[in-house]
Amino acid sequence: MIGMDGKLLDFFQEINKLKRIKRSGWVVDKVKDPESVADHSFRTAVMCMFLGDPKRIDLDKAIKMALVHDIAEARIGDIITYYRYSKAVPLEEKREKERKAITEMASGFKGGEELLELWREFEERKTEEARFVKQVEKLEMALQALEYENEGYDLREHYYQEANELISDPELRKILDKIMDKRP
Repeated sequence: MIGMDGKLLDFFQEINKLKRIKRSGWVVDKVKDPESVADHSFRTAVMCMFLGDPKRIDLDKAIKMALVHDIAEARIGDIITYYRYSKAVPLEEKREKERKAITEMASGFKGGEELLELWREFEERKTEEARFVKQVEKLEMALQALEYENEGYDLREHYYQEANELISDPELRKILDKIMDKRP
C-alpha cells in the first residue's frame, strides 16, 4: 500500500467539497437539485475518454485534466463570470482566485506538481489536450442544459451559445448539433 502523508489526506478531504458545491449557473436559473461541480467534472472526464482520438491526443492526460480542471472550486466555490448574471465577477478575478487556490492546494504532497501543471495547461489552452478538454467541458454543459430543459426548466440561451462559439472539433460539433436538434 502506498504511504499517505497528512497533506495528501487533507487534499482528499478538501476536494470532497466538490460533491456538495452546486454549479452556480444552474442555481441562479433555479434548477431544483442541480448538478455538483464533481458531477460535471466526472461526466466531462468520461466524455473525454470516449470522444478523444488517441492518435491525436494523449487521452490519459486529457482525462486527468478533465478531472482536475475545477478542483480549485473546492476552496473558492463556483464563481460565475457570465456577464448577464448580477453576481458575476470579472473572468480575470476568478482566474486569479483559482490560481492562488490551486497553487496552495497542490503544495506539499507527491503528485501536487502534476496537478498544478495539468490545471495550468487547461487554463492556458496551448496544447491539443487542453483545447479538446475545454470543448468537451462546454459540450457537457450543453448536454446538461438539454437535460434540464427536458425536465421543464426555461434556461438562458448562453449555455448553448458558449458551446457553439467554442467547439470547433468536427466530431464534437456533430454531437452539439444533435443536442441542439433535441431541444424542446
